[in-house]
Amino acid sequence: MNILASGVDVSFGPKKILKNLSLDAGEKRRCGIIGPNGSGKSTLLRTLHKALEPDRGRVALDGRDLKTYGRRELASEISVVPQHQGEIDLTVEETVQMGRYPHKKLFERLSRDENNFVREVMTKLKIWHLKDRNVQTLSGGERQLTLLARAMVQDTPVMLLDEPTNHLDIYHQVLILDFLKTVDKLVVVVFHDLNLASGFCDRLYLMNDGRVVAEGDPASILTRENILEVYGLDANIMTNPATGRPLVVI
Repeated sequence: MNILASGVDVSFGPKKILKNLSLDAGEKRRCGIIGPNGSGKSTLLRTLHKALEPDRGRVALDGRDLKTYGRRELASEISVVPQHQGEIDLTVEETVQMGRYPHKKLFERLSRDENNFVREVMTKLKIWHLKDRNVQTLSGGERQLTLLARAMVQDTPVMLLDEPTNHLDIYHQVLILDFLKTVDKLVVVVFHDLNLASGFCDRLYLMNDGRVVAEGDPASILTRENILEVYGLDANIMTNPATGRPLVVI
């Protein structure tokens, strides 16, 4: 399963956010979208799951235009962990169970196997003990794990995540990214932290001013020249002794 964006423009009113953007995210890869604030990262991610439709260009899933998908059908192919989620007045377990709804008929209950699947995912993400808590009472890290669990039980070949580690403590950052490394799917993540992106991704897409200006493995993208050009910062690039990946030092 791959996602291909070709010549995509997206505007909000008179302001063009994405400009003739192209991206090809291949099957079962860990892809990261990076770039400065305002470069269009979240807009791109929303366009990749049809929350926004391009003014021009095309987004396709395995060659099929997203415009041809109904909402329910697309939800069986792509799951999303948003950066901001509205208030959820449900328990943690009820929220995670919602991930199965694209696979169910109206008012159809979850099967025993599906409930076991929900429990298995929640246990792996260390939130089963929170199952009866209202989501509104959770910490930021616990809520993010709940949304990730919901996306996991949706059981789609593609996962899109918008800054899933933003504002989280180190424990929850590591827990989420270590879990995602075990996922046998195409995973596309918007990152704010370049070093988290370096350690997690096997392919990076560097955005600036609404375009993908460079793509490749972390070593080829996280260079002193690229960071100076896109972020306006003169960074030192070292090698992380634990991972062998680039380490950006400002």
